[in-house]
Parts: sequence; structure tokens; C-alpha cells
Amino acid sequence: MKTLNLASLESKMLTPLAAVPAPAVPERCFIEVGGGRIAYDRYGDAGAAVVCVPGLGDTRATWRALAPLLVAAGYTVYAMDLRGHGDSDARFEQYAAHDIADDVVALMAAEGLRGAALIGNSIGGGAVCRAAALASERVARLVLINPFVRDMAADRWLRPLVPVLFARPWGAWAWGKYRATLFCTEPSDQAENHAAVVANLKEPGRLEAVRAMLRASKAPIAAGLAELTVPSLVLMGARDPDYPNPAAEGEALRGLLGGPVRVELLDDTGHYPQVERPDETARLVLSHLKQEENLGA
Repeated sequence: MKTLNLASLESKMLTPLAAVPAPAVPERCFIEVGGGRIAYDRYGDAGAAVVCVPGLGDTRATWRALAPLLVAAGYTVYAMDLRGHGDSDARFEQYAAHDIADDVVALMAAEGLRGAALIGNSIGGGAVCRAAALASERVARLVLINPFVRDMAADRWLRPLVPVLFARPWGAWAWGKYRATLFCTEPSDQAENHAAVVANLKEPGRLEAVRAMLRASKAPIAAGLAELTVPSLVLMGARDPDYPNPAAEGEALRGLLGGPVRVELLDDTGHYPQVERPDETARLVLSHLKQEENLGA
């Protein structure tokens, strides 16, 4: 991690993040992995690396509000699409969370990243945990935003229904209806972004990728959690309907994850804090990235 001037850091942390100007349009990039291409955006071109991984049924645009704030604080941000989503190819044979982890590792290798921070939302949280285990020499910190890192009780009844719930021709519409319930506070550009996500799922192969991810076990992710050694920040939306009790899930993760763990609960926030409350999310993320010790408190 780079060394920062403390006076400069204090000044940045006191500046209202919403007032920080957005950087130039990010550079769109692709990497070839086994079975296809993975798309990602590179924001900025200097500073320590932050790799952002979205959730299932979403695209890299979920980082559109957070990435500029991290760049303004001195980081280079790599926001990727999951395999089968966004501009990534939808011709892969496997779509489990541990396959996504392989893509994260491939991105870090392609960009020559060392000491990177990995941020994962939803299934992306499980993927970055696995990536940190696979490439520990490249990863310095984790940020897990409403992460799914293990099989949940609801999976037992959901998995058999997935082929029907998200079949064509109604599957993209059904996912859009479900996704809309995951927001507690809608961002100002919600209508445009939501329409783009649903339209993307109507493309060949993408809805099939979502179904495969929903039915895949996260047991390989859970098996390696205790072996993690990097510091982790867990951010839970207090009103995320994906969890019966988000606060309890955060505390459970504190016990499951190896290494120092800090848990933060965001009031009046759903499944996507990075767009619902980007300023507060950025403050917590930056605090974690710049803090060198005492994360277990």
C-alpha cells in the first residue's frame, strides 16, 4: 500500500465526498480467461488498486457512484462484470462463485496488481474471499458488502424453483421485479440503470448465467473462509431483504472470516449501499483501506 501524507489524508476525509468531481470516463478493458472474455472498467491510472466485483444479475455499473470517490482519494479502481453479465461473454461452461474468483485473480494478474483491495457485493463478496485465498500475495484487504459466502437456508427451496422463476420469456422481467425490492433508497438514476440491467439479461446466454449462479453451491467459498488472513470490512444494509436479520449475519461473518474483521451496519440501506449511500460507503471503505491496525475492535 502506498504511504500517504497524514495532513493530506485528513483534508480529503473532511471534504464532502458528494462535492468531489467525477473523473474522466473510465477505460473499458477485456481479459481472456478460460472460456471467454471478462469486461472491466479502469478508473484512474495512479494509486493503489481496488478491484470491485458486483452481485449476481447486476453489472459493473453498480460501482458508478463509488468508483469516482475512491479515485478522488488516490486509488485506481477496476470495476468488472461477472462472467455472463454486462459486457462479459455469456458462453462459459461454469458460473459458480469460485469461477468468478478465478476471473478476479486473472484480472489482477493481467494488470500486475499487488497489495490490492478487493470489494465484493452479494455473490461478489464470496468471490473475492476465494480470490484472496487463491492469490494472497496480490491481496491486502477485503470489503464485503452484503456478501453471500456460504449456502443459506433459503437456498433449499429457491434452487428447485430457479428454472421456472427465471425461464424465458419472463425471466428478465421477473429478475427486475425482484431486484427492485432490494433497494431501500433508490439512487437518482435508478430508472435508467434498472432498465439497462433488465435489457442486458434479455441478451442470449445471460439469463442462463443467472440461473446457473443461483443454483451453484457456495461450499467451496465457505470452506476457505477461516484460512483468510487479510483484514476484512463487512458492510451490511440494515434493511436488506435478502437476510432475515442483516445485523446477525454481519456478526456471523465476524466469526467465519479469518483475519481481523470489522462489521458496520448501515441504517435505512438495502442490498446496494454503493449506490444507495455512496458517500457513507466510501468513508467506511477509505477508513478501512487506510487503517493499518486495530481492525478487530
